[in-house]
Amino acid sequence: MRFAKWVFAAVLVLSCSGIARADTLNPPDGIVGVKGGSGSTQITTLEFPLTFLPCQGASGSVLADCNLFGTGPTAPQEIFAGINDTGTPWDSLDVELTLPTWTGGNVLNCDGGTFFTVNNCAQLSSELVGSTTPQTVTIDFSQGGGNGIGCFDNINSNSIAIHGNVECAANSFVNYNFGSPTGLYDNPFASSCGNTPDEVCGGSDFVIALGYGGSTTTFPSLPVGDVAAATGATVPEPASLLQLLTGLAALLGLRFLRFARA
Repeated sequence: MRFAKWVFAAVLVLSCSGIARADTLNPPDGIVGVKGGSGSTQITTLEFPLTFLPCQGASGSVLADCNLFGTGPTAPQEIFAGINDTGTPWDSLDVELTLPTWTGGNVLNCDGGTFFTVNNCAQLSSELVGSTTPQTVTIDFSQGGGNGIGCFDNINSNSIAIHGNVECAANSFVNYNFGSPTGLYDNPFASSCGNTPDEVCGGSDFVIALGYGGSTTTFPSLPVGDVAAATGATVPEPASLLQLLTGLAALLGLRFLRFARA
């Protein structure tokens, strides 16, 4: 009888522990957002890793980028600030996140800001709470009626930025004038975006934020192993000298991008 009581007590303790742990697993109704920022990390490839920085205790440019999304209780949990130095404008951005803990059936919120207006937020798996397998989800941002992310780096003056600007000018010049291969181009002089097809006129600096807006849009456990992939049109690779000359000519002739296509 005494042994049975101990068994019953052990089962009761374990059951209560399990209930308490389940109660602490809030649904990951987090939000992923994109805004213009300070562009601290130079991006040179269309697929790139995301190293998020915490907003709690942040200072300087990190704090400034966090404050773009909210302050105090509405501040983001983490942010990643980058600048597009790939040489091509972006009309979409896919953010892949791996969630260590999650609740089945929930939807992650997402907001592309002025860059992207067509946003495909992630639907989480319908598996039960307490799954030991992390879930990877992808949030798709598309330009739609937004500005897209441009490729002219006006923040940095190093070799990476210069090379990116030359390629950006070459790609934009060729795509604007010859529609090759899709016509997507960066128009940094646009007074309003979307007047011509395939036009990108957003800034090149951007911030991706996680879990901002308050307790209902924060992640109970922050994503890990995160990557992003952008898409944009590039021209066929020319000879280096021709590319440089084309880029310089395009830089000198960017004023022509003010005009709409015929």
